[in-house]
Amino acid sequence: MSRWLFAAPYLFASLLIGFAGCSDDDEGLTLPTANGNGNGGDGADSGAIMLSVDFDGTVAEENPLIVEVKEDQEAGPTRSVEVPAADTTITISDLPADTGWVVAVFHDEDGDGQWDDVDEPLVFYNKDSTGQAVGPTSDPTTITVDAGDTIDIGTIAFGEDVGALPGNGADTGSISLTVNFTDSVGEDNPLIVEVKESQPSAPTIEVVLASADTTITISNVSTATTWVVAIYHDVNNNGEWDSADEPLVYYNEDATGQAVGPTEDATEIAITPGATVELGTITFVGFSDSDS
Repeated sequence: MSRWLFAAPYLFASLLIGFAGCSDDDEGLTLPTANGNGNGGDGADSGAIMLSVDFDGTVAEENPLIVEVKEDQEAGPTRSVEVPAADTTITISDLPADTGWVVAVFHDEDGDGQWDDVDEPLVFYNKDSTGQAVGPTSDPTTITVDAGDTIDIGTIAFGEDVGALPGNGADTGSISLTVNFTDSVGEDNPLIVEVKESQPSAPTIEVVLASADTTITISNVSTATTWVVAIYHDVNNNGEWDSADEPLVYYNEDATGQAVGPTEDATEIAITPGATVELGTITFVGFSDSDS
């Protein structure tokens, strides 16, 4: 991440929130935009993004949250909004349609209008991550708005300590892998990739995949221990492995397809600070054909 991109002054003049007259009963705020139009997506070729921010920390006018809408992680903000409240719903309007956008939120603790990466927590919206939030070295979800429409992305939740989020942390590395699953996968029956300390343990990091053939990089994996990687097909979409009905495999570098069932030994993965461990492709099919 190029830090200078976050050090440039942010432009708030066209997007200051009019909080005067807002009470605790307000359901949300529609923000003024560059053309002064506060109605989400009123422009002929523009739309809007609605989101809620749930921040576990102290926020005020002198140290607000700042929400940015950008064309990519390294770009300067197209829209930048100060939010002097820790739990707020906002609508950012007049975003050009048919453009991919990413949303960033950071706590401007010193009130200087820019992200100071050493001291201030910053997250990007990622619909598949816990709290819909990932750090600046993980991939955000790209949002495309249609002309006249408002996309509600839900709640982005984070706190002062973002070290546990993917894409943050000093003593961490990454794991990259490709999943090749031959059965049908979608948002209602995704694949779930788990990074765990051991086969019986609960996952430390979990990634939901709505595609059967996907390459991902899982960042912020601690160097303090070794890890195993599990993948299962969440057929009933309940967020947990149901052993009787759902195929699950572990990564094993010496096995066919680099996949073994839950009763066989997984390969332990050691992480080097700042490095990415490339696992290659983990291939498995339906429950009847897996090693489980």
